[in-house]
Amino acid sequence: MAEASARGHFESSYETEFDPPRDIDFIFYCSDTWKAVRRLARSARVVIDLGSGGGTLLYNVARSTAGTVAGVDFSLKAIKGASRLVPRAGFACGDLLNLPVRDRAADLVLSTMVIEHLDDEAFLKEAWRVLKPGGCLAITSVMKRPWAWYYLKNSEGESVLEATHLREYGSIEEFTELLRRGGFRVARCEASPVRFPLLDPMMRMLMRRGGISSLKGFTSSQTGNFLRKAARVPVPGYYSIEALCIKTA
Repeated sequence: MAEASARGHFESSYETEFDPPRDIDFIFYCSDTWKAVRRLARSARVVIDLGSGGGTLLYNVARSTAGTVAGVDFSLKAIKGASRLVPRAGFACGDLLNLPVRDRAADLVLSTMVIEHLDDEAFLKEAWRVLKPGGCLAITSVMKRPWAWYYLKNSEGESVLEATHLREYGSIEEFTELLRRGGFRVARCEASPVRFPLLDPMMRMLMRRGGISSLKGFTSSQTGNFLRKAARVPVPGYYSIEALCIKTA
């Protein structure tokens, strides 16, 4: 039921009025994490993004590797947008807990802000399955301090960044222990403050009042991208937790 709710959320919330952002800063909050991912991508023959969304991450990865790049997402709308952004990538609309990918297919698996929406152990089992032995998983999620607050609530009545979050991890140690139980050796894991894009809801309000259906030309421009980045503010008590780990067997 929770996974079905997440699927519906991803499909209904995918932004059709904005272009997907192209800047990697919208995906990784720690520049060192992205540097490591880019370095791994250069030597990877196959890279798969689980929960690829609008394609921002694969857009950047595709510029760093000559290998095959592919994405899987619940949302057909997201897949269509990502295909336009990254024409050379292969995309599939599918179940992230039952991936349409053969065993040991990928050298590098990516997943950003997805695991908190799903059965995390089942998700890691699938990521482990599709990775080659010694392959790398780069994964991000949400970490929340005990005093953190946000205006959205999940089905349990908990304060969360997204209403479909099944959980938000309480510490780096909790997240890394989950990864180890899933059969991964954690090479690095760190947390950076989550930043909320203030400009996005303001643009939506202006669109509604002005009868504008799309701001795609503006949001894909250099100026629009700069303003969306500059107008982000930290969400108190919330962090992006970013890990790189190796399949151990």
